[in-house]
Amino acid sequence: MPNKAFFMYALVSFVILFGLCACIALATYIRTIPCTLVLLRNGQKVTEYHGIIEIADAVAACKVSGLEGWPLVEYAQGLVSAKMAYSYCNSWDSPKRAFKRGLGYCWQQTGALYRILRKLGVDSHMVYATRTFFPDRKLYSGHVWLKVVVNGEMKDVCPGNMNNTLGKVAFQVLSAEKEWNVAIAFFSYFGSAWLNAMRYGKS
Repeated sequence: MPNKAFFMYALVSFVILFGLCACIALATYIRTIPCTLVLLRNGQKVTEYHGIIEIADAVAACKVSGLEGWPLVEYAQGLVSAKMAYSYCNSWDSPKRAFKRGLGYCWQQTGALYRILRKLGVDSHMVYATRTFFPDRKLYSGHVWLKVVVNGEMKDVCPGNMNNTLGKVAFQVLSAEKEWNVAIAFFSYFGSAWLNAMRYGKS
């Protein structure tokens, strides 16, 4: 009997949790409809930057450059910054799809650069902070960026601003820096989509 009771409790808890997640996902999807309609209206699907469309193209361009070490990281960061305009409208895109589209917010931009650097064999890690401050925009927000290691030296790398340089980023970290993981990716995916929709509505 105790085992049966425990099983029923676990099942009910799972159903409630699943239902809650489904409701959050549905509410977020509905909230982002105006943003999605902007993409559909504009017909924006692909952008090209000096012949670069896909992440694979960016990796090939980096290899052809002949650069190594930090100059290679800087070159890759510049490609992502130039290719991807900041956007509130395509929150549901994966970093790969967002890169191809040429639009994205911090998680998508950083995710694209992370994939490029990983394919180049560069030691990089996605990190996040729940509270950062952007002085140029007077904005407090969560943020995602990279910690990159070359020859034992670690630097902050962020493609979200064209003025960012290796080790010098245009934001201040106000909370603990943490390693990106599956759990935060799930909650950030929906949470960021909701926030982006709100910000788009105010813009």
